[in-house]
Amino acid sequence: MSLTLKQVATTTVTSPFSDYSVVSSGYGNSGDLNVVNPTYPIFIFDYYTGQVDVGYVIGNTASRPYPGCDINVIDIPDVYLNVVGYNYVITGGGGCSCSPIQSNGSSGCGAWTAFVNLSSNTITTYPTSSDQLFPVTSFMGHLNSVAVDLINSVLLLAFVNAQLTPAYGGLFYAIPLSDLQSLLSGTFPTSATWALLNMSNTSYQIYKCNMVLYNGQVYIPLDEPSGTSGALWQFAESSILNSGNTGTPPSSASPTTTGTVINILTTTGNIISTKASIVYYNNNYYVAIGYTSSTPSVYIGMYNINTGSVQYTYSFTNLNIDPYQMAVFSGIFLVSGSNNSTGYVYAIDPKTGGILSTSLSTPFIAVSSSGYVVASNTQLNSSSVTFTVYQVLLTQTPKFQNVTVTVSGSTVSASGTLIDQTSGNAISGATVYLVGVRSYEDNYSNDVVIINSTTTSSTGSFSVSGSTQNGISYYGVKYVP
Repeated sequence: MSLTLKQVATTTVTSPFSDYSVVSSGYGNSGDLNVVNPTYPIFIFDYYTGQVDVGYVIGNTASRPYPGCDINVIDIPDVYLNVVGYNYVITGGGGCSCSPIQSNGSSGCGAWTAFVNLSSNTITTYPTSSDQLFPVTSFMGHLNSVAVDLINSVLLLAFVNAQLTPAYGGLFYAIPLSDLQSLLSGTFPTSATWALLNMSNTSYQIYKCNMVLYNGQVYIPLDEPSGTSGALWQFAESSILNSGNTGTPPSSASPTTTGTVINILTTTGNIISTKASIVYYNNNYYVAIGYTSSTPSVYIGMYNINTGSVQYTYSFTNLNIDPYQMAVFSGIFLVSGSNNSTGYVYAIDPKTGGILSTSLSTPFIAVSSSGYVVASNTQLNSSSVTFTVYQVLLTQTPKFQNVTVTVSGSTVSASGTLIDQTSGNAISGATVYLVGVRSYEDNYSNDVVIINSTTTSSTGSFSVSGSTQNGISYYGVKYVP
């Protein structure tokens, strides 16, 4: 078993991050990260300044969209729209007491978003001084998560607002994919519908986590405000889609209590970060949830969607990093953090509880849900900073090549090759699934219907076919190591 980091790009920028503060606990020397284009490179991250700020790098330039604000990256992972015809990526988060980000209620917090144009390698952030983009409402909180529903052809956005009573919840928007161009151009579509939802259990909150979709259900990981246990909020996606509310939510609107809160596990210390992924294992589908804790420890829980029970819980204590952040890539939890001048990366498989680790001589390191790591040669407050982007390679890092998917009448067929990026060799004897895709939360999907399977040849090649599925227009292939 091994974990290695393969360098894919390096860039030196004149650093605008002079307010960066080095800390040993509480917040992190390394913040949350989205690597949008690893080779150009383009990446967006947050970092500690005494509060939290956001910066981004495009090629050899660096910038801060809202300098001096209390703002962070929350929308992890970022969502790629190329599947639905737009060469863009959406990411974002929240800010408090920060113009021009709208201030709502006593918390004074609101949302921001970034649209990354991969054709021109440019970033546009909203709000601006003249364009709020999202409707201004007292229920608008941090942009917490984004997902694409391919069955109902909508983009789902979740805005977390702890002011909802009697329990924590959120404001959800559904935007027709046919109106994405309007959104990407800075105009919020009038066709968007909203739903104001909260959960029945007042013990938990939504903060730095991502929602995942599976078979018409929404799953959002939770933690206690005191940060000592984790749970899962499950509710029907129809609660969002059937709301029928257009325009701006009025201040008189009341949230609808919906769904079920499922206790997952107990932790020690305060929970720092929470991430979720849909995982296929032993012919069952699970919601895998990872928590980082200030002890420092990492906790993993697996909720079996088929049986409705919690299985395969693991804890990893006394890690070499304090504090740290988490990402999830292809069902594997990636955790990073620093200890003085050494950065550490851990990879945890929620199916088996296996953990791998590696380290770098770097004062700043962060992992991304696209499977990349960014590290710097100096502290960010240096006048010049060299960033290096690494690809995370595990004992085996599968990748499909030259995949062709065709639909002819009621038959769907796929062919291609499966290779191991770590060794460069073909993966033979592997089970490849032909799937219908219902939704996705980044640039890959686990919300799928398995149609058929086949085994790769000695050269890693495969060919598989099966019947099309009612209501499904997107098909692909999947490998579960």
